[in-house]
Amino acid sequence: MISSKISFGFITFFTILLNSTPFSTFASAKSQLTTSIKMELLLSQAIPARENPRIEDGNAKEGWIHIDARHVTGNDPKGAGDLFPSGTTRSDLDKVAKNIVLKGTLTSPLTSRIKNYEDRVKVKGKNIRVRVTVDSKDKNRVITMFPVLSE
Repeated sequence: MISSKISFGFITFFTILLNSTPFSTFASAKSQLTTSIKMELLLSQAIPARENPRIEDGNAKEGWIHIDARHVTGNDPKGAGDLFPSGTTRSDLDKVAKNIVLKGTLTSPLTSRIKNYEDRVKVKGKNIRVRVTVDSKDKNRVITMFPVLSE
């Protein structure tokens, strides 16, 4: 269903078009009208607000179990990834994830379900760049987060 905003925009655009464009350029007018409708539709779609992320217990591939094994303790059977400073806790990373998702830079497409955010933050006294990956369709469930040390 077309919203009243779009209908109003369509009517306004079409009225202006009819009053200012000769009918001999109808193909051009049709193209402009189509473009205008597409723009109205894009602008009418709400950009989702950033929600607080949550770190679930998860498993070896995502969530706290993954983050702890791969990026905190380094005990993952596949080997350690880039590690957070020694002594980093789940509570520390909950705060870091919230800060980055709410205020950091979105580095993935806005329309992606899986979103990556990055920012420089202080963790255990060290200023590091951290990347947080969330599932935006699951209320920003944290899939992983890690310090970006090797880039």
